[in-house]
Amino acid sequence: MRAVLITLHFFGMGYFLNELSQIRYISPCIYGFDHAKSRARNTEARIIGSAVAAIIAPFVWIMFRMGKKNTLIVANLIMIIGSIINLFPYFILLVLGRVAKAISIIIICCTAPLLLRDIGGTEHRGPYLALINVFNSLGFLTCMFVGFLIPEIKIKLGLDYYCRITKFDDIGWRIVLSFPLILSVLQIIGLMCCFENQFNAKKVHKDYSIRSSLQTIENFDRRKDMKKFYSFRLEEEEEKNCSYSIYTGSHTVETSTHSIESDTESYQHIFSSKGIRPLVAGCLMHAFLHFSGVNLIFSYSYYYQLKIGPERLTWRLILALINFFMSFVGVYFAKIFRRKPVVLIATIIACALNCFLFQLFEDPKAEDERYKHVARTMSTVLVIVFAIVFTTTIGPFTWVYSAEILNDKGMCMAICVNWGLYTVISALPTIAIYIKSSPNPFTDGIENVGIFFFLFSGASMLLFFLIIVFARESKGLPRMLIERRFHDKSYNTVARTSTF
Repeated sequence: MRAVLITLHFFGMGYFLNELSQIRYISPCIYGFDHAKSRARNTEARIIGSAVAAIIAPFVWIMFRMGKKNTLIVANLIMIIGSIINLFPYFILLVLGRVAKAISIIIICCTAPLLLRDIGGTEHRGPYLALINVFNSLGFLTCMFVGFLIPEIKIKLGLDYYCRITKFDDIGWRIVLSFPLILSVLQIIGLMCCFENQFNAKKVHKDYSIRSSLQTIENFDRRKDMKKFYSFRLEEEEEKNCSYSIYTGSHTVETSTHSIESDTESYQHIFSSKGIRPLVAGCLMHAFLHFSGVNLIFSYSYYYQLKIGPERLTWRLILALINFFMSFVGVYFAKIFRRKPVVLIATIIACALNCFLFQLFEDPKAEDERYKHVARTMSTVLVIVFAIVFTTTIGPFTWVYSAEILNDKGMCMAICVNWGLYTVISALPTIAIYIKSSPNPFTDGIENVGIFFFLFSGASMLLFFLIIVFARESKGLPRMLIERRFHDKSYNTVARTSTF
């Protein structure tokens, strides 16, 4: 359990630090710029960092050769370097620091889900991986409290919202920006205390596979319909001259040495022809994470409703609270529901919500005051509904499903898709600024951005059909049976008659 908690802490704090680096509107003078220039420079640095991280993501699996524990330690050392660089008020150092932090976070994103999958085994891996979303939400919530309280303190002191109080304000924000350094040191200590070297051994993947298979068999033995299902699988293995025997006290299970060992070897062969389908399915899940429109919905909706000013932090804080509490529901869903049906339902809901928002932004009556009031109310309701759907389905199930079906290389490729889309979609407001030649697209002509929601709606519908074609159910199955489900047609025929 200590290992699980420290891994989740890594993931959540990585997300928190990523969010913290985006609080640019409450520290405008820390880099010596005025407010508008500070926001622009921070946005540019964040986009550059995300782009570099997305490019590096496919190669993170190479670091796994030294063990996932050592990989996480290296990620923290990179975070420390980036934090030190960011303490100096120069734009080039700002960019280099953001790049270092983004690389650190991308390594954590690739490593933590795989480590949780290995620790959790077959029975607990769903809830363990879904807890990632809880720690994501906790990081977002913590960041919003930081962003909410400091401007409030300035206002209580009778100062302007964006005003720098004294020279200490710069020092104070440098302390805030040094949080990654402090947390990284603590995380390295936690890694050394909570993880043993066995979690890095290649043999352990095989041991986890054996343990997961036995655990699944024992669970099936308690249910008569599952006995028949697994008996079919064992008979098929015996026909292939199985030679590996595992004794479990009350059960002697015949299985294949090749099947067990191929579970470890498959980590090295995702680019073979038989590994394409799970790779595509995992990447589709991470694509849907962003094509659902989460970034744009959470941005344009509260800007449209509240324009700009201190109130928008209150709105983001409300969303953060909703995300945090509903993420626990997502953990429960990951334990009891199958993956594919939930994801398909989520794609339909995301498509419908994007269509509604497109209508709100593009309606010809948008200039009417009465319509504006109705549109803002509807916008609020839709964003809250989307936050609930995202936190209970899309968010946790993306990590659960991709970690269950992908090996190390495949997970790194899926994270590359995730961060690549995040970079492109996050850059859309900046692109809109240049296209419109407007200092703030959220207050000038915001009704013209509805086309983005229309495009995301179409993307969600396309992903709906692609997921039907490529995805296979993975709940409750050990690794070797998940591979069979993706590649063995006769297995899929039998599996569809069983209930998990």
